[in-house]
Amino acid sequence: MPDISTYVLCSEAQLRALLDVHYGGHLLGQFWGGATASEAARRLGEPAPRVAYHVGRLRALGLLVPDDRPGRGQALRPVADRFVVPAAMRPALGTHTARPLLAALSEAFLAAHTLTPDDPQDLTLLDLRAEAGEVDLGPVAPEAARLMVRVARLQPSAYDRVMRAAWDALAREQQAEAGTRGARLFTFSLMGFPGSLLPLSDPQRHQGE
Repeated sequence: MPDISTYVLCSEAQLRALLDVHYGGHLLGQFWGGATASEAARRLGEPAPRVAYHVGRLRALGLLVPDDRPGRGQALRPVADRFVVPAAMRPALGTHTARPLLAALSEAFLAAHTLTPDDPQDLTLLDLRAEAGEVDLGPVAPEAARLMVRVARLQPSAYDRVMRAAWDALAREQQAEAGTRGARLFTFSLMGFPGSLLPLSDPQRHQGE
């Protein structure tokens, strides 16, 4: 298994830059494995001058660094594979930094439905089956926006395992599909948290059941 490099954020400016829904972590990811600013712009379908401006901001914050592999003109790469918010900076991960990202994701999700065909299409939002197998998302177009929400009672170690497995599966698919004809940009947001959506739920209430 390849080594995973980790970068611990050291300023709120870096945190805000990574949480920028348009040109933060999304843009940084285009440089994984090394790329030039113009290559990143082509991958995103964005104007090169605009991308170059935000690339310069990520470089100034130390989040993008030169890629020293030969044969690449002014190639850059992320300073690490994984970015971590240290405990001392956790208070900065509040509504003033995270809310804009979550709001933008919600707006983009709602807007994506307006791009689907006019024909009515069913979409499964919840599947309560416990058995393993393919999830039936209903007769929708493969590229349609999808939303699945599930509250599950798990051991903390199982929760960690599920989150890691979901992220790993996405990474494997992305590597397999990279450069293939017909590949398009899709946005995935993997979110999990202790407790349920019920405001009166007590996360300690059912311990030991």
